[in-house]
Amino acid sequence: MEITKLIEAIKEGKKSVFENMVKEEGRTASLSSVSEIVGRRAYFTIDETGVINRKSMNYALPLGAFTLDEEKLGEQLFQLADPKERIKHKKIERLSREDIGKLYKNFFKVMANNNVDFAKRYSKEMYLRDKDSFFKKLFNYTLLEGIDSQKTLMALALKKLLWNQYDDNIMNAGITYIASVKADFADYEAAEETLEKSEVLLKAEDLRHGTTKEELNLLSYLKVLGEYTYSNEGIFAAIAHKKMTEKVSKIELNCYEKEIMKGL
Repeated sequence: MEITKLIEAIKEGKKSVFENMVKEEGRTASLSSVSEIVGRRAYFTIDETGVINRKSMNYALPLGAFTLDEEKLGEQLFQLADPKERIKHKKIERLSREDIGKLYKNFFKVMANNNVDFAKRYSKEMYLRDKDSFFKKLFNYTLLEGIDSQKTLMALALKKLLWNQYDDNIMNAGITYIASVKADFADYEAAEETLEKSEVLLKAEDLRHGTTKEELNLLSYLKVLGEYTYSNEGIFAAIAHKKMTEKVSKIELNCYEKEIMKGL
């Protein structure tokens, strides 16, 4: 559906337009249609007085990927879409002349430097050449980041949504989130031990019944950890184990997070 029609429906309060879109087009096509208005123009801002504002992930893509109740998805997308945050997508240009080895070598650097345009181009090119290798590389990168960044959750959503068919809009929205949010490798850099990942992956089943945002973040991290074999997976396992034992205030799951948790 055209983005202008969706924005008009939001202004007029017509959530039925979104509900009919999901019924007629399905979840993936619907997410592609709303992709420009389910992100953030900036995830971190600071004004002249030092007031800092951090914005969290918009859950539209993970919700669309993992919800078990597609009948509610149209209404939920209507609630999550925000025309004020619109980022107009341009077609992601390919890097077809680049050597694949060079792409793999520089991918982490491009992502960590918040070079969003190149991150999207690298991602598309790597996907189109070998999607399994691309997702392994993307997953490996997100494991380096802080668990509460929710970058592993977005990576899982991208794989779920794009595995059968590539969609430029969904790639645009998902990689924009992962590459835009400031990189934080503090936990990885501070890790002083390693663990067998099988020890922590056993905890994933318990986390499925979790009721907090921290448990959702840990579950997505463990699912990414279990998806492939990584050379540094022992460090990731140790990071996850430490996170499980931390005594921190817990944030209860909101309605969207509860739906995502059920489907993970």
